[in-house]
Amino acid sequence: MNHQRNHQRYGRIQRLTILVVTGFCVLATVRNIATAASDDREQRQVERKSFEDRTRPIEFPSGDTAPRGRFVTRGLRANADVERTNAWGVTLSAGSGYDSNPDGTHAAVGSALGDFELMPSYTFELGDRKDTKQVHSLALSYDVEQVVYEDAFEDSNALDQKFEALYKRGIGDWTFSLDAKDTLSLSGGKLFLNRVDGVPKLTYSWKYLSFGGRYGYSHLDYLFTASTPAKNPDAERHEVAPNLVVSPRKIENAPAQLTSLLDAVELVYVHTWNDARGSDFEYEGNRLQAKLRGLGPSTLGPLCNEGVKCLSADVSYSSDWTDYKNPNSASATGSTRHDRIDKASILASYLLGWPKVNGHSSEPSEQTPSIFVRYDVTDQHSNIESKDYSEHVIVLGISATF
Repeated sequence: MNHQRNHQRYGRIQRLTILVVTGFCVLATVRNIATAASDDREQRQVERKSFEDRTRPIEFPSGDTAPRGRFVTRGLRANADVERTNAWGVTLSAGSGYDSNPDGTHAAVGSALGDFELMPSYTFELGDRKDTKQVHSLALSYDVEQVVYEDAFEDSNALDQKFEALYKRGIGDWTFSLDAKDTLSLSGGKLFLNRVDGVPKLTYSWKYLSFGGRYGYSHLDYLFTASTPAKNPDAERHEVAPNLVVSPRKIENAPAQLTSLLDAVELVYVHTWNDARGSDFEYEGNRLQAKLRGLGPSTLGPLCNEGVKCLSADVSYSSDWTDYKNPNSASATGSTRHDRIDKASILASYLLGWPKVNGHSSEPSEQTPSIFVRYDVTDQHSNIESKDYSEHVIVLGISATF
């Protein structure tokens, strides 16, 4: 018995080593074969990336570890009771759609897009997985996503590679997590950005409420040479983000119509300090975000068990105010830049079903495939005309974990 346990433990360590080495080898290889991108084109992409980083939703406190890609998002975890059954997992997502403004410019021109995402992962269970209040785990993953546009917009093609380690520890009603990741981004086939993040987070759960807060540190190293010192976007970024989550399902005597149609409501406030080397990119920002999670009927269609959501959606809205500290080099009058970014997003998915047992549908698992549709609308209002733009993105895709 001990020999068998040692053999299994050795096998896990061996597979983990392969995952870690493969991730770092891929990152190193891409660094060596790609070349630095031109400053003129990359200045637009810096604006885009900065916006995406600041408006990307914060990890949901329940611990949803789905990939957080640019457009493709793994089919929603359609029911809170759907649990991971295997330590190993490989998530595949693919989609296609339309982006009305892939360059993020004032004079918008649209393009079709294709998106593919692959994420192998391995989770070490350091405690009893069935004890939800004493969760103790370490998850390692390598996430790669490719976004491709039409030929006229090939400079906007993006490739993101991320190696991530997520540690979680629950003690009673408290949960602590530490998320560390290294992301290498390419734009138009050329090196664009290397970003390193460290995010500690603490959450307290009480009845149907969850209170949390996180601090985020990011080191952003843009891999191209700016034409002037003012346009150098390299930065150290700091974020503080408290949040509140209300879970209607946990409210005593709550109306059945509410608990069956909505899983949770999330409210988030984020304050950001971006200490950049170039004066054009020094700013402080504030964001308010609201999200309705798990919208959808409890039962839909013959493939759904009672209480299992085959159809589910997340709806979110965020408003971001950014005040730059210095006169902007793109302003003819030397004005200091001020932006407001409003974004609304809808992500809906439908479980495609799972094997039947004795003529009845069995419980879903992470291996359940799903189709999804995502629609994002963004309005960036700026006193610098070239930074003012709108964008609509719609993507239809399929996702599954093996």
